[in-house]
Amino acid sequence: MVNLQCNQISTKELIKCVFGLKKTELKIFLLLLKEKKGISGNNIAKEIKLDRTTIQKSITLLLDKKIVLRRQINLNTGGYNFVYSINEKEKLQEMIKKIIEDWKIVAEKQLENIFEN
Repeated sequence: MVNLQCNQISTKELIKCVFGLKKTELKIFLLLLKEKKGISGNNIAKEIKLDRTTIQKSITLLLDKKIVLRRQINLNTGGYNFVYSINEKEKLQEMIKKIIEDWKIVAEKQLENIFEN
């Protein structure tokens, strides 16, 4: 939990805010964070109890933000299945630190402007 004088921010809210996630994207993120080997879109939909199409849209956004990784599993019967997993935790931590550092720089500049006038 992060404490600011005006608000307390839970870890979930911090992740949601830092990455600009919506509620479904956060649920997928938290589910994948617990998964060790990855999970299919269908299984994500079952776990979160949402339509697969909704899940797929959220996964696409998470892939675009490089939060989630996708790998293809070829099936013995032909065809393939995609399995999703969280990006390396160290990379995610670095991404979060960079976003927070960028925010800090902007906040400091705004404070300087307030007190210069």
